[in-house]
Amino acid sequence: MKLTNCNNSFRNIWMALLCGAMLCTACEKDDPKSTACDIVSFGTGDATWDINGTKITRVYPPETEAIPFTPTITLSPGATVNPPSGTAQDFFAAPGVTYTVTAEDGVTTKTYTVKATLRAIISGDCIWTLTGTPGNYTLTISGSGAMGSYENEDLPWYSYRDDIKTAVIEDGITSVGGGAFAGCSNLTAVTIPNSVTTIGYGAFSGCSGLISITIPNSVTNIGGRAFEACSGLTSVTIPNSVQTIHEWAFRNCTGLTSVTIGSSVQTIGGGAFEDCSGLTSVTIPNSVTTIGSGAFMDCSDLTSVIIPNSVTTIDDLAFSGCSGLTAITISNSVTIIEDFAFSGCSSLTAVTIPNSVQTIAYWAFGDCAGLTSVTIPNSVETIQDRAFVYCSSLTTVINHRTAPQDIVGSVFYDIHLNAATLKVPASAVDDYKAATGWDEFGKIEAISEEDE
Repeated sequence: MKLTNCNNSFRNIWMALLCGAMLCTACEKDDPKSTACDIVSFGTGDATWDINGTKITRVYPPETEAIPFTPTITLSPGATVNPPSGTAQDFFAAPGVTYTVTAEDGVTTKTYTVKATLRAIISGDCIWTLTGTPGNYTLTISGSGAMGSYENEDLPWYSYRDDIKTAVIEDGITSVGGGAFAGCSNLTAVTIPNSVTTIGYGAFSGCSGLISITIPNSVTNIGGRAFEACSGLTSVTIPNSVQTIHEWAFRNCTGLTSVTIGSSVQTIGGGAFEDCSGLTSVTIPNSVTTIGSGAFMDCSDLTSVIIPNSVTTIDDLAFSGCSGLTAITISNSVTIIEDFAFSGCSSLTAVTIPNSVQTIAYWAFGDCAGLTSVTIPNSVETIQDRAFVYCSSLTTVINHRTAPQDIVGSVFYDIHLNAATLKVPASAVDDYKAATGWDEFGKIEAISEEDE
């Protein structure tokens, strides 16, 4: 009897323990693991980064060395992160570093992007930001107002300029500062907004990797040397809003083959397209009044030019060295063809000077070795020394002036005048035969109807 009571007691204890274990197991199954998967804090050294949703950012001053940082990451309880906290990363690289946080339940995840940028105020309310990686940086100019002008080492991003691939100027900026992108030889793309009215002196000078540029209709002024030596540019359209193309604006853009000049441009500055050796065509609109000194000098592939009636001034050297130029039409508004204006245009074969011209200046057509005939109107009063020097193929000069101009023998220096013909008004034949310089022509005869 006592043994039976003992067994019953033991059995009761065993059953109680079993039930307790089962209850504990059930409790464990009913207690779910956390689904929280947040980055609570993110820091590098003494710096705490800004967390905005799933984007974590920090702005550094431009003198900061863009090197990998080792972050300390605090997570939701029980969560894990990949890459792990304490792993060095390059946060300056575009588009940033991606972190994946996995919750305690092992299923729920959240992805964060962590990005560092270099940023500083450059002038007034203008801010510059550099993003990307060495060799592929994007430079963004944001804010409002005019950018400052810079020279070489004064440029805020000078030490990064060889690695800048893209430049973005945001709406609100009113001018591209002088020298702003000068020497950024690897720059391939630029965005200029409609808020910009001025492109400053040397703004993109030496950007040899730049292959295209869109100048918005808001721009009224293209500064001197603005695109000088942008040898990768192949075509340029200057909008109707522009009034002045300043000196050397596109000089030495050797890859440039065509230029469209807007209908509001009044002045093409000195050397504006000098040494654009690949330029084959250019249309000068009726708005232009002045073609500056050396404006198209040494554009050796240029084959023809029409100078509209709006042009009153063709400055010295304007088309000098355009060795491919085969035809030139000079407007009826030009009064003087300046020194060296068409010198070295060795492919020109014939030139007709309009009735408005009063002076053909020194070396104006010097060294035009292919020139065979020249027609001079009655309006020309003065032909200066060496105006047609070294025009070795010249065989015919038609001069409509009723009284011979006073010239010296060197006007036609190094030309075999004894084999050339001078045609003049019938009433003036004898006067030309007696006039110094003109008397050296082998044949002097009256202008025929065919010559008119």
